[in-house]
Amino acid sequence: MVQSPSQSNVPILNIITFEEGTWDLRPDQIHLQNPSGQEAEIKRFSMDTGIEDEPYLTPYLKVQGDSFIGLDLEGDFQNFGELQRVYIDLGDSRFELQAVDCLDFEGIAERINQVNFDSPDVREDYAVLQIQLMGRRVARPRF
Repeated sequence: MVQSPSQSNVPILNIITFEEGTWDLRPDQIHLQNPSGQEAEIKRFSMDTGIEDEPYLTPYLKVQGDSFIGLDLEGDFQNFGELQRVYIDLGDSRFELQAVDCLDFEGIAERINQVNFDSPDVREDYAVLQIQLMGRRVARPRF
């Protein structure tokens, strides 16, 4: 979660996939809860196009295997300066993310920027750079 120039909260999501496949992702599959248990309503995804103030906005993404993507989440996050719980339902899995403070995030992001994503086995870079996997992957609940 970062603050925009207008002082509003903006969640940033980076997805790195390590296996083959293709998955549909919609805003209602991403769950952000604040400490009081309120869940944010995410309306769409915003991706930087390289043109100032002209992001690409979409309510749907096709996530590709063995790839990475970074995006902002758009919605009302006024009461979400701090997050209690974050999880993402993708395919048959639920990814329960672990919150980290800003300094830890910066250190992790710096090491992830050193990963060679064209490598045949990106996991080797994670081991060499001592990047620990955090959070949990569990089966996605069926309702």
